[in-house]
Amino acid sequence: MNKYSRLFKVIRMELNLTQKELARRLAIGTGSIYKYENELMMPGTKVLEKIKNLCSEETLTEPLKILSNFNIDTKKKENIAMDAEYLISLQRDKIEYQEERILKLKTALENKQAESTHWEALEFDFVCGVTLFRHGLGLGRTIDSVTDINYQAKVLGYTQQEMDRFWDIGVKHTKINKHPIEKIIDEETSKNIQKQATTLPLLFDSLKSIVGDHYIPQPVIYIHKEGHKVPAMSYNKISWRNLQVTSKLKFLVNALSE
Repeated sequence: MNKYSRLFKVIRMELNLTQKELARRLAIGTGSIYKYENELMMPGTKVLEKIKNLCSEETLTEPLKILSNFNIDTKKKENIAMDAEYLISLQRDKIEYQEERILKLKTALENKQAESTHWEALEFDFVCGVTLFRHGLGLGRTIDSVTDINYQAKVLGYTQQEMDRFWDIGVKHTKINKHPIEKIIDEETSKNIQKQATTLPLLFDSLKSIVGDHYIPQPVIYIHKEGHKVPAMSYNKISWRNLQVTSKLKFLVNALSE
């Protein structure tokens, strides 16, 4: 046990204080008392002066004897060494924090790369590009592009002209659930999409600084012209910064046989 460690422990014993209580009396951080007593850090000049004043006020004989051996006013080199040790400790903590953050970012990047690889390998029947925009407290959408409308028409039983009207490409719609495509989407699917839409503005605010894309799968049930349901899966790649969504959609295997 070095002299500093003994000093703080004797003071706490004579005043019957916890580390937190002593830290409060000295107006320093609670963690500092722990480090002083466990020889993880040495007190600087200002802290020793506070200790000396406290011991004088409380007439603590033993701590004052220990302090008399420190010669606080004249041992400048020792005080400089104490302060240097404190700065080194702070720097060490900062380095550890940065290393931990780098590891988290590296893991996140690896996950993004895995998702991106999976996205590129996805099988799909058509691709839809959408731009989302804020409208009041909610979101609106513009469908920018859709591929293979002829194939969709065959699967769902509509004409190409009808599918063109449903997609309404290039037209801004201020309410997601009012877009014409909702006419051929199952009610339960529409509710789930609307539920997600209510949380997306908050997600955009908190995640817009994220580097890279985000991937969200979403089951979609379409309504065939004859009334039966046609299941599909939509794999959505979201770019948080510009509020754009690219969706790869795949009808299930039995879609054409119904």
